Amino acid sequence: MRRKTKRLIVVLSGVAILVAAAAVTVFFWKPWEGGAPQVLSPGVLGNTTGNIANSRLVAQEGDWIYYVRSRQDGSQIYKMRSDGTDKQMVCADAALGINVLDGWIYYSNLDDYMSLYKIRIDGSEKVKLNDDACLHIVVLDGWVYYDDSKVQYALSEGFNIHKTDIEGKERIRLNYENTGEITIAGNWIFYRSENGLFKIRLDGTERTKISDDMAYSINAIDGWLYYISKDDEFALCKIKFDGSEKKVLDEKRVEFVNVHDEWIYYSTRDDWRLYKMRIDGTEKTYLGLNMCTNINIADGWIYYLTSFETEEAFGSMRPDYSTAEFWRVRLDGTDNQRVD
Repeated sequence: MRRKTKRLIVVLSGVAILVAAAAVTVFFWKPWEGGAPQVLSPGVLGNTTGNIANSRLVAQEGDWIYYVRSRQDGSQIYKMRSDGTDKQMVCADAALGINVLDGWIYYSNLDDYMSLYKIRIDGSEKVKLNDDACLHIVVLDGWVYYDDSKVQYALSEGFNIHKTDIEGKERIRLNYENTGEITIAGNWIFYRSENGLFKIRLDGTERTKISDDMAYSINAIDGWLYYISKDDEFALCKIKFDGSEKKVLDEKRVEFVNVHDEWIYYSTRDDWRLYKMRIDGTEKTYLGLNMCTNINIADGWIYYLTSFETEEAFGSMRPDYSTAEFWRVRLDGTDNQRVD
């Protein structure tokens, strides 16, 4: 009996040591330091659905804000502390939108025909994942989902949804129709096609039509899609994931939409003013700013581009991104400041 007891104690002690060692490894290992496999954050997107719908100019991980500088400043990837201090260039490539997850930044490289890249958050280990011309990028559970615009370069495929693993070893095509933009919620990819608003599973199955609306700036949150409907004169609308209960929230011509913490932040085409309202359409508030585009939100701040020129032929203003400046303002419209 004593021998069995001793054996049991030895076995339990060995298990305890292994568990303790694993706990120490998980606690102290940092994904941006070399020498260990990449750890994933299950169910966590590389950026918010609202930022993904607005060119993915800003993303947050920990106490750092990662952002793409304005076009006139080179579109490089920078980072800064949440309080706006300690600004540093991470990558000199001209980037089209970013996702940040588990110590890596994923981006389309405008200097390489919008090919998909990743780089560590300290600026080391830049890796090209594939040659696809990637527009909208969403990172989730070890995969990078994107719509591929190869048609722009006279190649065979174009405007389809693909996914590649985060090491760039496997590439899978998920649909076979022209796709405008994508976002992800749960196990669904939501996207615009030539025939309306659709959803498919992350593996490309169960293609389902949600609405005939031509949807832009799609946000997917808590069972609802918030979007701009071309079929409703570019009004701000929302609809359930199953296509029921469509509602028009603002009949003005809207251009950019970002849904965050029970509020919708958006700008209108007529005057490009920045507004917010509750997700039920109430408490519409003008935040006191004009000329706001590409609305991104992180850590209590709205980040946006501002620069316009008069378009006399149409009697309205349109953005001139070649001269745009990068600014941020608090969620209540105060403390407006330039970032670059």
